[in-house]
Parts: sequence; structure tokens; C-alpha cells
Amino acid sequence: MVAGSIPGRTQTLSLAIYDAVQNGQYAAPTAWCWLMTAVALLTLWAVRRLETTERRPGRACRVAE
Repeated sequence: MVAGSIPGRTQTLSLAIYDAVQNGQYAAPTAWCWLMTAVALLTLWAVRRLETTERRPGRACRVAE
């Protein structure tokens, strides 16, 4: 995992969640977790959609040479 943690300048979302929970703030990390979950599910859906689009019957497949 790549992370930058220059105080006041850079921070990954996972570190921001960790810091907020450690400080007793629970509302923002909960929203951030829902956001990350939604982005992950949308990404998986998009990848799956692209995979199924490429494998439709009747479509010519190009073979890499």
C-alpha cells in the first residue's frame, strides 16, 4: 500500500478514517467507508460489464499476435 502522511498536507482515505476513529469521531469515517464501498462496487460492476461485452456470442474476437 502506498501512503503519504505529511501532517496537514497529504493523507490517504484509509489513514484519515483511522485517525478520525482514534479521535472519537465516527460520523465522517462511516460516510467515507460507505463511499469507498460504493466506488469499489461500481468498479467491479464496470469491469464485469466490460468482460461480458467482450465475450458476446457472434462477435469476432481478435487474437493478439
